[in-house]
Amino acid sequence: MNIEIKKYNIIQLVMSVADEQLIDQISRNVRQLIPVKEDTSEGVSILEEPISQYGIVVKEEIDLEKIKKEQNYKGFDPDEIDRLVEEADIQEPIEKLLKMI
Repeated sequence: MNIEIKKYNIIQLVMSVADEQLIDQISRNVRQLIPVKEDTSEGVSILEEPISQYGIVVKEEIDLEKIKKEQNYKGFDPDEIDRLVEEADIQEPIEKLLKMI
């Protein structure tokens, strides 16, 4: 069995664990077995948790007004929409338009 298959088997075994405390214990034991190397030029670990660097914090509450400000959302102008509707001057009934789709 080559090393890649052995790694995959270990990953499968760990993925089957549902107990968080057991996962924490496995993590501590693996970290003891695989020492983290320090990059002295940058002062950072070479072996970091690769998944954790992509993690985000999920907020429990959503503030739509805050999101609108963050994304610079302006919304739409009802008067502009009415003007575009008039400008389009669509005469066909809605049923015929829907069939065209």
